[in-house]
Amino acid sequence: FDSDLKRLTVARAWVRAATYAGCDALIDLQHCSESVKAALHEDGLPANPRFFLIDSPLPHSWLFPQCSLVACHGGAGTVHQALAAGCPVVAMPCLPAESDQPFWAAACYRAGVSPNAGLPASRLGSGEKLGRALKQSRSDRGLFERAERLSVGMRSEGGAAAAARVVVQAAEAASARARAAGHILGMPHGDMPREDMATYANAL
Repeated sequence: FDSDLKRLTVARAWVRAATYAGCDALIDLQHCSESVKAALHEDGLPANPRFFLIDSPLPHSWLFPQCSLVACHGGAGTVHQALAAGCPVVAMPCLPAESDQPFWAAACYRAGVSPNAGLPASRLGSGEKLGRALKQSRSDRGLFERAERLSVGMRSEGGAAAAARVVVQAAEAASARARAAGHILGMPHGDMPREDMATYANAL
């Protein structure tokens, strides 16, 4: 968001949504200014359900396994960590349709681990729609069962190791092609002569 007013409006919508859904909530304010944080404190957060305002980094790999549901912007990394922890996702994309956030919001819906295909953060309004989505998610055991199955599948895939193998294989293949052409393949840098840069690119 490009202004504190928009950030505060969305944060207040989150508070109202979680209150409507009757769920305790952690609200991440790391990207909000001090004036936004102060305004939320001045609002007086409800004591029940409980709200916790976070303004310092917390590893998602530690946090999400302790949560039942993750409401987020829908970025690839956050969605991955949420699903790896077995949490259904309610996505609120902050970026336009050509970004990855709406894509992952829709993907979660198609996979049956989200109650909808995304609620654009710019159109949260009072937070009522988000509150209904949170409430629906909490009562839908199917969402949690599918998220847990997806989590088990993700852990068994060995995705990081597979990605590392692809990178190593590509690097080895590029080095072999360079050696066959009589060149030594190294990492490109700003001072590399143009002809060497072309050799590097062609080897890849």
